[in-house]
Amino acid sequence: MIRLATSADGARVFRLMCCAKGTQCPYPAFERAYGALLGSARDVNLVAEDAEGRVWGFISLHAQNPEDADDPMAISQIVVSPQMHGMHAWLVARSYRLVHALRHYARALAADGGLDGRELLTA
Repeated sequence: MIRLATSADGARVFRLMCCAKGTQCPYPAFERAYGALLGSARDVNLVAEDAEGRVWGFISLHAQNPEDADDPMAISQIVVSPQMHGMHAWLVARSYRLVHALRHYARALAADGGLDGRELLTA
């Protein structure tokens, strides 16, 4: 399953990144960077997890100016567990599909005059 990342995922994303990179980085530095990603209105951060709730993938997509880029989202980070080797393309494809659906939903909310769709994603 792929879902929006939350602050509660921080420790699991940290372990995933350390495992995938084969190094241990300082947790306080990671925590600040992860918090900044989650707090950014221009980033969509997603985690992929298995049925038991183990995080095996993390992807951060950064909103681009659609007038300056063919693709309105750019991958700023992607990490996949070594045990899930070969799942990068699947994670990217599913993430883009989810972001597209969220953007469509946000635009529909804004067009209906309901909730401010920008709260979901910058449209």
